[in-house]
Amino acid sequence: MDAYHRCSEVRYGLGTGIEDVEPTRLMRFLQALFFSILSYVTGQTLVKISILCLYARVFRTTRMYKVYLGMIAFVAVYGLWLILSGIFGCVPVQAFWDITLPANCLPREPLWYANAAGNIFTDFAVFLSPFLVLKTSSLPRRQKIGLHVVFLLGFL
Repeated sequence: MDAYHRCSEVRYGLGTGIEDVEPTRLMRFLQALFFSILSYVTGQTLVKISILCLYARVFRTTRMYKVYLGMIAFVAVYGLWLILSGIFGCVPVQAFWDITLPANCLPREPLWYANAAGNIFTDFAVFLSPFLVLKTSSLPRRQKIGLHVVFLLGFL
């Protein structure tokens, strides 16, 4: 079986407009979307927390350590919100993929845009935070430049 057939979302219509997905495949597509959203936000949250834990360990100055602990707490709570809003965006949960069920759902597009804005904010906060430490460090200029380059490569 090739890679195309292993990806459920592609098999059930990812890459086509939702109006072009065959009605018989729509439910399977939305189920795959539901679980991919959950795995994506869980993985993204854990990666950010992992990076922040590394920063807290490497930049152990008293002030920045507390900042990193605060950022870890914020990212963890925000990640929990992303996971819970992904799971319970519709009540009952099955209404996410079974559009025939009567349900109370959060408006999807505004929720997705708000969550995307929060993710972009936390991405930049995680990315920029080591530069604040490097700016005030007493390292030789050459080492500072080298560390800046390393952190800039991490942005890619």
